[in-house]
Amino acid sequence: MLDATATVTKTRVEDGGQVYRAEIACALASQKMELLFGTNGETVNVVNDRVIITYSLWNPVDKTKDCYIVVMDDRTKKAEPRRLAHSTKINTKFSYVEIPYATYYSPDKSKMAILRDNLSRGYDHDPEILILETGSFQELSRQTFPGKVDGVKRIVNLEKTSMDDAGNISTVLHMVNPETKMTSKMFSARIPFNGSGLEELQPLEELAMEDIGDDLSGAGRCYASLRDLVDNKPIPGLRTKAGSMEIGFLNSLKVIDENGNTKRVKMKDLPGEVFTYTPATASEPWVMRTVGKTVYIVLAVGEVSHYAMYGDQSKRFLANGWNGEPKRFKKKNLEELLKKHGLFDDYLKEKPKREFKDTVNDYYNKEVWWQNKYIIKLNERM
Repeated sequence: MLDATATVTKTRVEDGGQVYRAEIACALASQKMELLFGTNGETVNVVNDRVIITYSLWNPVDKTKDCYIVVMDDRTKKAEPRRLAHSTKINTKFSYVEIPYATYYSPDKSKMAILRDNLSRGYDHDPEILILETGSFQELSRQTFPGKVDGVKRIVNLEKTSMDDAGNISTVLHMVNPETKMTSKMFSARIPFNGSGLEELQPLEELAMEDIGDDLSGAGRCYASLRDLVDNKPIPGLRTKAGSMEIGFLNSLKVIDENGNTKRVKMKDLPGEVFTYTPATASEPWVMRTVGKTVYIVLAVGEVSHYAMYGDQSKRFLANGWNGEPKRFKKKNLEELLKKHGLFDDYLKEKPKREFKDTVNDYYNKEVWWQNKYIIKLNERM
């Protein structure tokens, strides 16, 4: 009896019609293994006439997180016996996310690499890279490199890792503060196919302020002005911590220094009046500007800048220029500028319509983004 299966569906590109639907056994009930689909590391790739799937299983007997490869023939829809790529000891299946597996293919699809990393402070597993030939799945190379340097954990950035046709790996490594779990420094590195570990380590100052590890929340940057933000000139060595802002008698947020340490500071003590901030891990970063005791969300910048008050976004503001003082938004002021610069007729044509399904808040948001669109157009003409 099948305990877990992967479903492979092939569709036509031209019309989306289904060509076939096949199921592949990933784990058998008799083996008491649990499929970890939807966690990390699973991939599906088509190489010639073969569908290659990598996935993870929790083995409760050996207490391991196992990475398998299963291959299905695209013509016969029959699967070959699965192959074990990595097996890693972990204490419990609930810590499986701390040992991610990631799969990479060379551009010519002749090779595949499966990387195992270690995000956990409690495990001593070093990062390991297995390279296979995609025709026979013969092991071509298996390398490990130290996961710590001077006692500081080093984590692979899975999104910034790739392999060339010769099997050489390019990657980015994060040094993680053991107390705060924040990145302190980042390095680019190369792992040659015929080498013996990391080579060509180069510091990456422009990327050194990202979060990684157990704390996957986004981090923002600080800027002296909006112009510096547009010109990508952040204040070095300083980040804003996601979800840490407190608005009240003393407006404050947590900042992260270049060594990954955090502390709470008053916004008036920031070295610049502009910063990017992520209110929650699932949110896109916002551009913020502090003027006096007020914190604004920046919606558009230029000769006319558009703001909403943080904490009460129903209050909007316009300002002259990049650094002007925000003044309460008045529709007539915007419309006068649009008339002056020949945009008013188009503006009226695009006025959003109130639909039956729209709540008051829904329609308000439509108006805000309609007006913001024309403030951006206005800046392009001024």
